[in-house]
Amino acid sequence: MAVWRFRGFKAEEVQSESCLLPLSQSLQPLLRPPIDCEFCMDVSSIKKVTNISSIEFSEKYAHTGRPVVVKDAARNWSATKVFSFEFFKGLYGPFSPVRGSNCQFFPYKTEFRNLSHVFTMDEDRVRQKQGTKPWYIGWSNCDSSAANILRHHYERPYFLSPDSESSNTDWIFMGSPGYGAHMHVSAHFIVIGNPELWHG
Repeated sequence: MAVWRFRGFKAEEVQSESCLLPLSQSLQPLLRPPIDCEFCMDVSSIKKVTNISSIEFSEKYAHTGRPVVVKDAARNWSATKVFSFEFFKGLYGPFSPVRGSNCQFFPYKTEFRNLSHVFTMDEDRVRQKQGTKPWYIGWSNCDSSAANILRHHYERPYFLSPDSESSNTDWIFMGSPGYGAHMHVSAHFIVIGNPELWHG
């Protein structure tokens, strides 16, 4: 279901209404506003930094559209040791709203209908064994009890200024290396896993 937000309406009111026509995944890119790619035309490499201050990050990268990899962005996070396919499968019990259609779910180029469907994946595909089909999915967490657990394992990245915008919604993306989402403009991602293998 496509969710459109209109000024003057509460999100719950809009989400509770059925769409006249369902918006298929294949049509969504056609209806997305055009993106001006000139800001990245001369990008030939992506800088990798560590121990960057919030002031330096803000001045050099935050509002410039220039890509950067902050290699120690998740320092001191327990998420790097805890988050896994099995962790999320256990976190979202059979009655969690995340498993159904209550939260946004992005199947990207997979056959998955929702997170419950993802959690039926066989072990070889989860482990991305040779010969298995690649996968990459994302979802918004709308389970408040799960949010409390998730936030024990991470905090605001140290290089973001305290007054930078943040969302109350956790977004989680996971899957096979090299099989990520389309380009995101003005997005911050923390990669947990082997960054040498991640190309999303």
